[in-house]
Amino acid sequence: MPRFELSVEIRRKPADVFAYLTDLSKLPEWQSSAISAQTDGLVQQGTRIRERRKFAGRDVRTELEVVTYQPPHRFDVKSRGGPVSFEIRHALEPTNGGTRLEVEVAVNVGAMMRIAAQALLKVAEREFRSDFMRLKEILEGTTS
Repeated sequence: MPRFELSVEIRRKPADVFAYLTDLSKLPEWQSSAISAQTDGLVQQGTRIRERRKFAGRDVRTELEVVTYQPPHRFDVKSRGGPVSFEIRHALEPTNGGTRLEVEVAVNVGAMMRIAAQALLKVAEREFRSDFMRLKEILEGTTS
């Protein structure tokens, strides 16, 4: 199963980072591919999230399920349906200067799609790294 991880230090308390990370109305502010996200209620374990994104020139609609919701320490989602399944895990730990946010993305693709998916996974990884740096900049007030 292809996966990648990233870590970012943010000079804000874990509760602040968690609140922003899980506020779906903010998603388009810091995720470059995000167009919109809606839920079937309050964000909590079991909540379904419907996202619309522009990725690799395509309009992509995805349904996610919140599988772990433990403020301000864990927020994990997994895809529901579609040709590619994935899980995204967010772990937040307090540090002396704020929060260490660890993100792990695991993708499950069928054998027939594995080779074709490699290039798209590299694009997704670059986008994730850029998005989480934007999240850091926004939360630290360093965006221009």
